[in-house]
Amino acid sequence: IAGRGTTNPSSALPSAPASIQLGVAPDAKLLVLKLATTDGSTDVSQVISALDWVTEHPVMPDGTRVRVINLSYGTDSAQGYQIDPLAAAAENAWKHGIVVVTSAGNSGTGTGRLSDPAIDPYVLAVGAADSSDRVDGWAPNHTKVASFSNVSTGRHADLIAPGTSLVSLRDPGSYVDANNPQGLVSGDVSGKLFRGSGTSQAAAVVSGAVADLVQAFPSLTPDQVKYALTASADPVLGGSVNAVGAGMIDMQHAFDLASHIVKTNANGAALKAAAVQSFAPATGRGSLDAARGGDVPLDADGNPISGEVDIQ
Repeated sequence: IAGRGTTNPSSALPSAPASIQLGVAPDAKLLVLKLATTDGSTDVSQVISALDWVTEHPVMPDGTRVRVINLSYGTDSAQGYQIDPLAAAAENAWKHGIVVVTSAGNSGTGTGRLSDPAIDPYVLAVGAADSSDRVDGWAPNHTKVASFSNVSTGRHADLIAPGTSLVSLRDPGSYVDANNPQGLVSGDVSGKLFRGSGTSQAAAVVSGAVADLVQAFPSLTPDQVKYALTASADPVLGGSVNAVGAGMIDMQHAFDLASHIVKTNANGAALKAAAVQSFAPATGRGSLDAARGGDVPLDADGNPISGEVDIQ
């Protein structure tokens, strides 16, 4: 999202000055909440607590207000969003002015639904585009959805974004680094770079895009941000709406549309009205255990957590 780094001039990668941006929003201020163990495992109760905490404390110590949450996380819960407690926490943050960007899931056609909390129709659910065969940029007639990106017969991804073999900064010695040597970037003698694939990566791209949008247009509401990104997305040739949603993210067109939204003329007023979402609200009164889906989280002592109890 906000990474900066350098490439190696002696490699096949293009050389660049030390200040080159590798992230979509390199000047974004980050508030990082550590929820998971080193291998990425966490419980829905911890994610709910984090969402609630940010919603209750949206202003950073320096006065910066949190405008976007990147939630590259999801469970295979089959519980309806209207009662699901995780979906309700994400939706609550949204309704308090924070754009919640979620990953659609990496099960392809396996589940027929999005991961939780991407199932909530208010939040911004992101699928992954496959960039493996692209070397000369993106075009609507060349873009395709990644095979692992969740395809849903109901609530589907809102749009797709680059999500295969994305290069970012490496965390040497981390769990991901140690267990995925294929992520090392060929020719990068600096050892600073790492590749990753998934709708989590695609969600991070969109989170950076949201940060750019709200920096340029601070008055945008979460609904207006979502509308600007989806209404401006490029169509994907042969892409089913159940897989690609509105299509491939197009930042230039999103900025143009956002500019029109913030204007007070008749066109701007019409766009503001079109951007308002009015889905049935999530109550969160369902099952916490059901929100975990098939995952069985463990407490600090290695004991399984089940039932209507949180991590504590």
